[in-house]
Amino acid sequence: MKVFIPVIILSLLYASCTHHPKKDQSMQEDVTRLMSAPVSFNTDSLELLCTGLHNHMNDSFAPILKLVVYHDSTVCTSCVFQKLHKWDDFIEKAKAHKGNLELYFIFSPPSNEQHLLKVMVKNYKPKMPIYMDTAGVFRRTNPQLPSNPMLHTFLLDENNEVLVVRNPLENEKIDRMFWRTVKEKLGTGQKEKAND
Repeated sequence: MKVFIPVIILSLLYASCTHHPKKDQSMQEDVTRLMSAPVSFNTDSLELLCTGLHNHMNDSFAPILKLVVYHDSTVCTSCVFQKLHKWDDFIEKAKAHKGNLELYFIFSPPSNEQHLLKVMVKNYKPKMPIYMDTAGVFRRTNPQLPSNPMLHTFLLDENNEVLVVRNPLENEKIDRMFWRTVKEKLGTGQKEKAND
């Protein structure tokens, strides 16, 4: 995991179009803190609203890599939900890894938006698994989680160590680093080289 830390921090600094030294330093510190401990990730404490295209829900299968997309009460739940379709191509690409890369969308909306989230999930039937954290368990068990919502999307390995931080849909450099990391961790990069 230590191999990935400099790459992640370096790419994070170059990811924005304009650089603000204090902002970059603060973000780098947040990433370092997020990566300082494994993420506590237990779906048993969350309410599953939709399985989406997830094939291994509620059985003994454990994916090697997990992409977690977390939305807390500081974001507009309906605004985020309306943009979930942007993940469709990403999900199709992830399916090529035959269950070894799974996506988990965790919403922790304020109590007055919880019913709205359930209605939206029921009506739109998204392609990804949607969990609702009504008690704020995910945030409470992960005190290292930054307040910056830009850092609430991260790739975890089999030990729930953070490998890549930030949303791959929002930045090409992060997207390339994400898929390179997936290939390295799953060994698919070696097979591709062998086939060249």
